[in-house]
Amino acid sequence: MKHTLFSKIYLGYLFLIVILSTLIIAFTLPGMKKSYIANLKEELVFLAQSIEDDVTAYIDRGDYAGLDSFVKEVGRRGRQRITVIAPDGTVLADSREDPSTMENHSRRPEVQGALAGRIASSLRYSSTVKEEMLYVAMPIEDGGHIVCILRVSFFLKDIRVLLDTLRRDIVTIVAVVALVALIAALLLSRTITKPIGDFVDKVNLVAEGNLDTRIILKGKGEGELKVLADSFNAMAERLQALVDDLSAKRDELENTIASLSDPLVLIDEEMKVVLYNDAFGELARKEGAYTQSSTLDKKPIWEALRSPDLVPFIERTKEDGRAKREIAIDSSIFVCSGGFIAAAGETVIIFHDVTELKRLEQIKKDFVTNVSHELRTPLTVIQGYIETLEEEAVGEQKRYIEVMKRHTANLMNIVEDLLTLSGLEEGKVTANFADVDIRTVVSDAVELFRSKAAEKGLVLDADVAPRLPSIHGDAMRLEQMLINLIDNAIRYTDRGSVRIVVGADGESMRIEVRDTGIGIPRNHQSRIFERFYVVDKSRSRESGGTGLGLSIVKHIVLLHGGSIDVRSGPGGGTTFVITLPISRTPRG
Repeated sequence: MKHTLFSKIYLGYLFLIVILSTLIIAFTLPGMKKSYIANLKEELVFLAQSIEDDVTAYIDRGDYAGLDSFVKEVGRRGRQRITVIAPDGTVLADSREDPSTMENHSRRPEVQGALAGRIASSLRYSSTVKEEMLYVAMPIEDGGHIVCILRVSFFLKDIRVLLDTLRRDIVTIVAVVALVALIAALLLSRTITKPIGDFVDKVNLVAEGNLDTRIILKGKGEGELKVLADSFNAMAERLQALVDDLSAKRDELENTIASLSDPLVLIDEEMKVVLYNDAFGELARKEGAYTQSSTLDKKPIWEALRSPDLVPFIERTKEDGRAKREIAIDSSIFVCSGGFIAAAGETVIIFHDVTELKRLEQIKKDFVTNVSHELRTPLTVIQGYIETLEEEAVGEQKRYIEVMKRHTANLMNIVEDLLTLSGLEEGKVTANFADVDIRTVVSDAVELFRSKAAEKGLVLDADVAPRLPSIHGDAMRLEQMLINLIDNAIRYTDRGSVRIVVGADGESMRIEVRDTGIGIPRNHQSRIFERFYVVDKSRSRESGGTGLGLSIVKHIVLLHGGSIDVRSGPGGGTTFVITLPISRTPRG
């Protein structure tokens, strides 16, 4: 680079010097020639004027032989040629030739100019002496009449000798000046490029990682280069500090990652492993993709962990920025949390092993299902005996039997809800999918709660858009979904209204159940669809809630390939929003 910069600067100077030298020669020589010829013309005019009286005297006496001798004598004393010409063009005298042998000169341009009454000049080839000459012709008048033309000329070969000498001197001077300028340009170019070359070498050292490199200029007062060197040194110091800080933070991050008990991996845009901790290495080792003597660096993630759900999860993480999903790897189940780092194009994934939790959850589900089945028969028997006793009871007995009947019914509802929920979760529920008129389903569900809403002084109504298409679904399950939502809304609303709004949006149907009740705090909203989860336990016990209704609703929505969302706030009422595809293939 230094050579290139030097060449550019030096060649620039060289080009400029050559151009200037050429221009000096090109414009100086013609100018000097023109100036020299002009001076020579003046000398010729002066010579003609100095002998004008002598020529006039010879003409007045008619002594043309004497005139010819006179001009020849004057011509010998100088290098000029002198010719006296009559107005008719006849040559009367000439310093170099015999006038009697010379042709008529009336057509010579300088003679014609002099005949016009002015001093005329001409630069042309002479047919008499066979050479190029500079002519100056002056009219000599007597009494207002031109008596003759006095022409003085100079041989151009003499001018060329002088001009050639002058040209050589000028070229020599220009060449010497150009050589000096080139040497100065060479020294100046080296003076400029050498510090810059040193700068380049230092910058390359920094680029190679030698951040302790500094630039020290020899001498003082280097102006801009000194400022540049100081700025470079300050930059290198800051860069060194930043690199040290980043190295410390990276070491801290690597130590933190290594200390995590959960597997963690960082992958690049091509889904190749960039960074991982020991826990991830152990997980990959179980998969057979990693041994103590091998490494997972730059290995595709699908080779490190063999799970069909992993790559789609990573792609979703890249699209959404964040994602969370349960993924089965071998015989273990992990909750994977992914985050996409857009600036680096990398994705970080943490694997939280929930295999044991899932096993315990399944045991709990199996236990609840088994207990529910076992309780169903005796509860049915108890309910039958209570109804028999109710017919024969009198007085205080009726009150006791009524309490027994109510609690038995609540227990039966819990058992039925548990069995329904277990069937939905395990996919054992038989769904009867057909074209369903959602208006009829909403109307039937609302009518079931007319009296209950009226008892609490609530307004219960439905707003169903006209000309709704039929939805492909299970009418009984859809009605059960609405019943649970409406029942919840009335249970937790003391004043105001409960409203069901239904509309279609393209290929989806949107159902909203709105109430003006107590609302759901934000910190509870993520868990309300879990089984047995209740926000207000005391109120739930008073109203007979089981904590299973919303969980059943969620699974019915999932059964239909839809989604459910909640919007609520304390004291601001609650809105459940359900989106169902109008036409779909039933799950399972």
